[in-house]
Amino acid sequence: MLNDKETKFPNTSLKLVMVGDGGVGKTCMLISYTTDCFPSEYIPTVYSEHVVKDIKIKDKTVDLQLWDTGGGEDYHRLRPLSYPQTDIFVLCFDPFFKRSFQNIANSWMPELHKHCPNVPVLLVATKHDLRNNSEMLERISERGEKMITTEQGIKCTKKLGIAAYMECSSLTQVGLKEVFTNAVHLAIFKKPQLTKEGSWFQKKFSVTIPVTPDEPPEPYMPRVVSTIQKELGELYLAVDDRGINDLSSKNNFFDVNLQFSSQNSKQTQNSIHCHKFIMATRNKIFFLIFEKYKNGVLDFPEYNLSILKQQNEMITIKIELDFQPFEEILYYFYTGKIHLEMLTKSQNQELLKKIIAYSQLFCIEKLEKITDWILSKINIKNENQTKTNLIEHEIYLYSQIENREILLKELKRCLSDSKFSDIEIVCKGNKTSIANKVILTKRSGYFSQLFQKSSNEKEKVKEKEKKNENENEKENEKENENEKKKVKEKIKKIYLKDFSKKYIDLVLEFLYTDYTRINNVTVLNNLLSLSNYFQIPNLTRLCSVQVAKQFSKQNLIETYKISRKIEDGPLTDYCIWNLGKKYHKIKNSKKFKNFLSLEEQNDIKLNQWPPEEIYIQKKRFKTKFAKTMGLLTEAKY
Repeated sequence: MLNDKETKFPNTSLKLVMVGDGGVGKTCMLISYTTDCFPSEYIPTVYSEHVVKDIKIKDKTVDLQLWDTGGGEDYHRLRPLSYPQTDIFVLCFDPFFKRSFQNIANSWMPELHKHCPNVPVLLVATKHDLRNNSEMLERISERGEKMITTEQGIKCTKKLGIAAYMECSSLTQVGLKEVFTNAVHLAIFKKPQLTKEGSWFQKKFSVTIPVTPDEPPEPYMPRVVSTIQKELGELYLAVDDRGINDLSSKNNFFDVNLQFSSQNSKQTQNSIHCHKFIMATRNKIFFLIFEKYKNGVLDFPEYNLSILKQQNEMITIKIELDFQPFEEILYYFYTGKIHLEMLTKSQNQELLKKIIAYSQLFCIEKLEKITDWILSKINIKNENQTKTNLIEHEIYLYSQIENREILLKELKRCLSDSKFSDIEIVCKGNKTSIANKVILTKRSGYFSQLFQKSSNEKEKVKEKEKKNENENEKENEKENENEKKKVKEKIKKIYLKDFSKKYIDLVLEFLYTDYTRINNVTVLNNLLSLSNYFQIPNLTRLCSVQVAKQFSKQNLIETYKISRKIEDGPLTDYCIWNLGKKYHKIKNSKKFKNFLSLEEQNDIKLNQWPPEEIYIQKKRFKTKFAKTMGLLTEAKY
């Protein structure tokens, strides 16, 4: 008579079905496993055959019914007749025959899911002994194919929701016994729920295994779009077709006045304002001209221009060239573009020729190439076609004239010379950096407000001077003189002694180029804080994206803290998403408990993955099976 334990755990049987394309090695696996012999020739399986083999799991015996099926398309209708009451499918493919691997997703998984949606599948790559066989690798190379790698097999397993992936050889029996042992474990433990088709063993002992929910999707990080061309272009954009923007604007900080003295009678405009640093960073000739000038009149006959004078910060230059073609050069300097609509019109061929001539004069090779190409393509009968062709060749034309590329190359040279700047930034330790007011004002909310305030103070001093013009009070004159000096000092220097020169220079590099080469996490976190302080949204966005790329190498908790402080929603969401996946590892750490507030800890806890309930369910599941079967430690679920 059986005791209670024997009654509770009788010997049982499991049904294992081999599936996969014809010729991948299913029958060889079964023969080699059951007889320890490798078949000398290929015998295709006609319908389905099965053999029973006893397998011991600890001190218990399982009768394993091994079913072989035909993989050919001819047996498509007959094959499913062998599927009822299946406990585990072993899906085989030949790693040297790409189609058998592709059919896993295209044919086999849809078929198995249709007939037995709740039965686990073990994916097996056969012919493991040939993976390093040079003759076999050469043979498949001649077919234009590559061997399916282990990584591809694992990736396929994860993508299709297959229970596990293994490799074996029927010839050498490497991994062969492990395939069938693991298949038994999967049949016992991996089945998600009871079904009418399940075996007697599973009806008796199987329980619902906790299923981990899908990982939440990665939060969206907004794309960083460069705005420097747009913002510099706004300094130069026309109000109408050929008119120039308001040059009297206080925040444009022009320091060059170009006066044209051409003999062209049609010329309607004879002067234009611009910026020294723009011209110098875009063109080496203008850099040398400004660098050479000290004071007084200086002629440059080879370039048809002369510097007449410098009053305060404004340099006046006389140019004996036509205004319109030179204005196109300036537009190119500011935006990296040309007036496409206008220059593709056939009546503007003379203008194009002059732009080419001026480009040659000032050695502006890229602009010369662009305009020369347009001139060669202009079709008098079909202007639209020329414009279309130009747009189609946009990559060819514009690929190397990005402001960023030019600025990165020339920026250090220009900003190391005070001739090309109009503001000095005093940093920690009285170290200084130089910059341009127009860039700081245009691209930073902090500096814009600062210069606006200085400008208002300057206006107040001027108003006070006017009031005192008719008064002979020496005290007032002294007061005005002192105030004037203070305002001038404020406008010439900015004191940022809480910040190191290193970080101020990084901020300046971004303001001038829309670019940062930094990928160090600590530096990026500090730049994040600075971008918030100086009100530079694009730098905040760029640092956030760079930080997101470095999440595996950094202190997420610190980044999360900073993102909340600067109210960067996308980065905060990204940090919570990453910390939520690590919550069960970090929740008891000192840094998590001491560095984060309770509110911040709760935000991460609410977004933890997998959820707490899954851990509780898995613990209960382990406990139950540990008591009943003693097989849990061998199972991989």
